[in-house]
Amino acid sequence: MNKNKANILVGVSGSISLINVPSYLGYLKYKYGNVQIIMSHSANKLVPASTMQLFCDAVHLNEENHASNTNTQHNTMSHIELARWADAFIIIPATANKISEAAAGLGADLMTTTLLAYKGKAIFLS
Repeated sequence: MNKNKANILVGVSGSISLINVPSYLGYLKYKYGNVQIIMSHSANKLVPASTMQLFCDAVHLNEENHASNTNTQHNTMSHIELARWADAFIIIPATANKISEAAAGLGADLMTTTLLAYKGKAIFLS
């Protein structure tokens, strides 16, 4: 197995399309090796962070999400650390809300503040 080592950061938004995210994560993990995700509050309601942890190296949540998920260990890197760590930043699924927040430059949560701090080009997949 020959991996192209890269740090892939995936922003997971809340949408019914979230059901496809584990297959993307599996492929990215196989291909690049290092995959961490940032889950929005609505994504965490649809699929618990503890489930998503099975498909990646670390799950990052907003501070208010930590209280409701005390049974799961979550990494606590800041948005600046995450932006510097990532070689690629992918938003899956790209909801209209996340696209509009990114377009307007709003830092409403951990995902969008990390996106604002990220120096490269982000990829939005629906």
